[in-house]
Amino acid sequence: MKSSILILFIYVVSFINLSAQSLALKEGNIRFISEKKGISAENTTFKSEINIQEKSISFSITIKGFIFKKPKMQDHFNDKVMISETFPTASFNGKIITTEDLSKPGTYEVKVEGNMQIKDVKKEYNANGTIKISADGVAVKSEFMINKKDFNIEGFYANMTDDIIKVFLVSVYH
Repeated sequence: MKSSILILFIYVVSFINLSAQSLALKEGNIRFISEKKGISAENTTFKSEINIQEKSISFSITIKGFIFKKPKMQDHFNDKVMISETFPTASFNGKIITTEDLSKPGTYEVKVEGNMQIKDVKKEYNANGTIKISADGVAVKSEFMINKKDFNIEGFYANMTDDIIKVFLVSVYH
């Protein structure tokens, strides 16, 4: 059985005041890689928000914002894989689950629970992560898996049998 893993890197940077209730993304970068087939793409057209007081986090990712090295791959991704004309965004809206007071400086192991929507599928989803609060800002890190079949995502090639997308999330709000 052939296998390939898509890796999604999310790097988010924003400039805010830590005392603000809701911290919004100013600039960021999302990158995914399929190591087996050498497919990669980057996206800088997405929005993110974190609210430390309410312990909430959200992302909205523009699918057409993924830029590939090869234009044909980008066309295939948008037209056949993600059907971006019909499903232009993917999103996550959730709560940060912890008993810790996130308004204080420190590093906290947390769980995030919420709804992820990719294409026409909205599912409850959870992931473990780390939130670091400092005078410089807020940093969020997480690594989790997405089963492509759960979200009706087909492979780039008919013979690709990988079902799992490994996702790495690094978000910095400061």
